[in-house]
Amino acid sequence: MQHNEVDDGFQSYAALYAAYDALLADKERDAEENRAARNALQRFLLHRTGGRQRDGFMRMQQCRDALDALDRQGWNRSFHQRMFHENFIRACARVFFKTEPQGSFARAHQAILDLNGWDNLSQEILISTPRRSALSRPQPISLLV
Repeated sequence: MQHNEVDDGFQSYAALYAAYDALLADKERDAEENRAARNALQRFLLHRTGGRQRDGFMRMQQCRDALDALDRQGWNRSFHQRMFHENFIRACARVFFKTEPQGSFARAHQAILDLNGWDNLSQEILISTPRRSALSRPQPISLLV
């Protein structure tokens, strides 16, 4: 056997070993992802984003984009509905950061306020809907945030 044949054989095996190592690394990464305990929200977000990381700011924007899509499809929201949705997003701001590492919301708190033009992040909303009877007309929804 000549020296070149030995080198060629070694290189072909080296490529096979490298491919096998890459396969094992992929399997280990998949196993690690599956071992991590995920709740239903995390699984949904992972599936929805195709495995890409999303942060709370992107989730807030995604909610606004969904509401805008409704408007574009002919479901024009009233002034009070828009106000309600914006205040509800504000109240849910902490939830958008729930899957982020611990302390992310606290570090992003001021940025959340600044980017959205808010002065505080109230987490309570009171929704008061009118009682209707056959003789009365519908009354507007009252909101306290």
